[in-house]
Amino acid sequence: MSYSHSIKRLVVIASVLSCTQILSACATAHDTAYTPGLGELMTQISARHLKLWYAGSSENWELADYELEEMHETLEDLAKYHPTHKKIAGSVPAIIASFMTPFITQMEVAVKNQDKGAFQSSYDNLTTACNSCHKANNYGFNILERPRANPFANQSFRGKL
Repeated sequence: MSYSHSIKRLVVIASVLSCTQILSACATAHDTAYTPGLGELMTQISARHLKLWYAGSSENWELADYELEEMHETLEDLAKYHPTHKKIAGSVPAIIASFMTPFITQMEVAVKNQDKGAFQSSYDNLTTACNSCHKANNYGFNILERPRANPFANQSFRGKL
């Protein structure tokens, strides 16, 4: 075997090994499961909180129920993916159960009964619970309130098509 043939063979082997390394690295990156951060989940809850207000205020009870269920699921994800957090003293699932569960249950009743007055009161109670939780867990700078403007201008909250 000639010297030039040996060099070509080594270059081909090195190229194959390099490609294998690169493909292996890509496969490893894709195999790693993504875990949403605490802030991402809280942003999702905030959007659901806002949409819940517009749905209930428009007496679109089906959408209000949907947004409330999505908020509840996101709280479950928060407890699952972040059972503890660097700024929070204690168990995140226990904190959610303590601060949020009673007010979500209250809201579920108002939505189920399609009672706009109870909805508004429950919404305010839920908002207060969110803010109390934030304050108790070193996030008191993050204050929720009734929405003043709808950032979801492309969504109708009136009802079905």
